Amino acid sequence: MAADALPSVESVRRWGERLLGAFLVLGLGSIFALGWAAPTFIVLLPLVLIAGGALAVLVRHPLAHLSVVLVALVFVLQKEEGVQITEALCGVYYLSYLGSWFVYHAVLGRERLLRTPLDCAVALLLVFGTASLVLVPFTGGLPGPAVRQWMALVLFAFYFPIKEALVRERYGVHVMLGTLALIVLILALQTFYNYATDLREAEHLWQIANNREREHERFLMIGLLGSLVFLLYFARTLRGQVVALVFAAASFAGVAVGLSRAVWLAVAAGLGVLFLIVEGKQRVRLVAAGALGVGALLAVGTLLLGDAFSLVIQGLAERFSTIGSAGSKDVSLINRFYEWRTALELIAESPIIGRGLGVPFDNYTLIYYVTENKFHIHNAFLGMLYRHGIVGLGLFVFILVATFGLGVRLTRRQSSRLEYALALTAVTVLPALCVAALTEGMMMDTGGVFALMLPAAFVSGLGQRHRHG
Repeated sequence: MAADALPSVESVRRWGERLLGAFLVLGLGSIFALGWAAPTFIVLLPLVLIAGGALAVLVRHPLAHLSVVLVALVFVLQKEEGVQITEALCGVYYLSYLGSWFVYHAVLGRERLLRTPLDCAVALLLVFGTASLVLVPFTGGLPGPAVRQWMALVLFAFYFPIKEALVRERYGVHVMLGTLALIVLILALQTFYNYATDLREAEHLWQIANNREREHERFLMIGLLGSLVFLLYFARTLRGQVVALVFAAASFAGVAVGLSRAVWLAVAAGLGVLFLIVEGKQRVRLVAAGALGVGALLAVGTLLLGDAFSLVIQGLAERFSTIGSAGSKDVSLINRFYEWRTALELIAESPIIGRGLGVPFDNYTLIYYVTENKFHIHNAFLGMLYRHGIVGLGLFVFILVATFGLGVRLTRRQSSRLEYALALTAVTVLPALCVAALTEGMMMDTGGVFALMLPAAFVSGLGQRHRHG
């Protein structure tokens, strides 16, 4: 009876449109009033009109709306100091979108969103994380850091809109793939711009050799591995192959200039998985594509950077040569070992449900020889165990294992070239992300959570799509 008393979806849509119109009128009135009191702010009027019109159009086109929200997350993925205005606005935007999406589909539409154990695990992780936020006053957590950690974790909720778009929308696979490619392209261009800016501002040779830009390595790693998979199994025309190779080379360059040995090892793990899965003929193509891409990058780097490029290569070579000895000689990595030991000692005090969100801990750093009061643990698995205990870590590991297993099963089924390439990309990317997660707190920042969510959403959507035929 309670369900029958709910208003129809169409009725809610009409009232929603009226509400949006009322907000637009209110916003325009506020702008005019503000412009009258402070004329310099009248420049906001065109922006409000454009934003209001765009939102009204997007509400009527759910797939396009989801694509715009995902691209807008690029602003949330930035790692600038403090909270930027674009980051705050986009954060409100994506939280509003997620809230309205779940109300529309799960409550009003009465749709069944939890169909598989993977769906349930993702939902439980989100519920458990939200419960941890509610319990912050009782766990001793700090509200500000707790909210930021929760806002990062809640990005995993995009698993459901992306999955449903892949299952229900006729062009959902193509639009979501195009959206992901656009995000990687934007982040790659930003990486190269920042790297070039730092090179221009360098005053000493060592600054050129040690210059690094590692803000978006995880997405560039996805772009690299995904481009290689599509080059091998999807691109059939010469133009398509050239585009895939250029995309892979650009992503490889972005990963390289990050100078992160953990990410380099992660890429090697992903390439190793891909090399083991593909057949002999494709292995030869993979090696040839790698050689061609590296050769092209060397030529372009020499052309654009001139003499400075030799210093860049020298810095890359020196960094690469320290991979084997990093565990015993790199102070930053050794410091993380001590950080993990401290975290494990605190985990033992609350192993089942963890210590909660926003709870800091004291750790002596060997880099600055001071005791830091910090939240970040450079290990995603240990961080989940610290914040959410065995329950949270168990759900997280189950999501990863279930995603990988489903991806492997999808690669063994008869499907289109596009769906096969996407499934193989997920199988290749996920081990790489897990390797990177061993030395990075990926479940504490928006970029890491978003990157780990994508393979799960894609393989789950493709699996459900395959079952529906």
